[in-house]
Amino acid sequence: MAYTVPERFQEMIGRGLELGENQIFPGIYLHLPLDVISGRIHAQAVVSQLLCSI
Repeated sequence: MAYTVPERFQEMIGRGLELGENQIFPGIYLHLPLDVISGRIHAQAVVSQLLCSI
Protein backbone atom coordinates (compact mmCIF):
# COMPACT_ATOMS: atom_id res chain seq x y z
CA MET A 1 0.00 0.00 0.00
CA ALA A 2 2.91 2.35 0.60
CA TYR A 3 3.78 2.23 -3.11
CA THR A 4 0.21 2.73 -4.29
CA VAL A 5 -0.85 5.52 -1.95
CA PRO A 6 2.26 6.89 -0.23
CA GLU A 7 0.57 10.05 1.07
CA ARG A 8 -2.09 8.04 2.96
CA PHE A 9 0.13 5.21 4.24
CA GLN A 10 0.96 6.77 7.62
CA GLU A 11 -2.71 7.46 8.27
CA MET A 12 -3.64 3.85 7.46
CA ILE A 13 -0.93 2.53 9.79
CA GLY A 14 -2.15 4.83 12.56
CA ARG A 15 -5.74 3.70 12.18
CA GLY A 16 -4.65 0.07 12.23
CA LEU A 17 -2.75 0.66 15.46
CA GLU A 18 -5.76 2.38 17.03
CA LEU A 19 -7.99 -0.51 16.03
CA GLY A 20 -5.52 -2.97 17.57
CA GLU A 21 -5.36 -0.98 20.80
CA ASN A 22 -9.16 -0.91 21.05
CA GLN A 23 -9.21 -4.72 20.89
CA ILE A 24 -7.05 -5.05 24.01
CA PHE A 25 -9.02 -5.15 27.26
CA PRO A 26 -7.47 -5.42 30.72
CA GLY A 27 -5.13 -8.35 30.22
CA ILE A 28 -7.36 -10.10 27.69
CA TYR A 29 -6.95 -9.82 23.95
CA LEU A 30 -10.24 -10.53 22.19
CA HIS A 31 -9.44 -12.54 19.10
CA LEU A 32 -12.80 -13.91 18.15
CA PRO A 33 -13.18 -16.49 15.35
CA LEU A 34 -15.45 -14.11 13.46
CA ASP A 35 -12.67 -11.48 13.50
CA VAL A 36 -10.23 -13.95 11.98
CA ILE A 37 -12.66 -15.13 9.29
CA SER A 38 -13.74 -11.62 8.32
CA GLY A 39 -10.11 -10.44 8.23
CA ARG A 40 -9.18 -13.22 5.83
CA ILE A 41 -12.19 -12.49 3.61
CA HIS A 42 -11.32 -8.80 3.56
CA ALA A 43 -7.68 -9.52 2.74
CA GLN A 44 -8.68 -11.75 -0.16
CA ALA A 45 -11.02 -9.07 -1.52
CA VAL A 46 -8.32 -6.41 -1.33
CA VAL A 47 -5.71 -8.60 -3.03
CA SER A 48 -8.10 -9.64 -5.79
CA GLN A 49 -9.01 -5.99 -6.47
CA LEU A 50 -5.34 -5.05 -6.61
CA LEU A 51 -4.50 -7.88 -8.97
CA CYS A 52 -7.46 -7.15 -11.25
CA SER A 53 -6.53 -3.47 -11.52
CA ILE A 54 -3.03 -4.22 -12.84
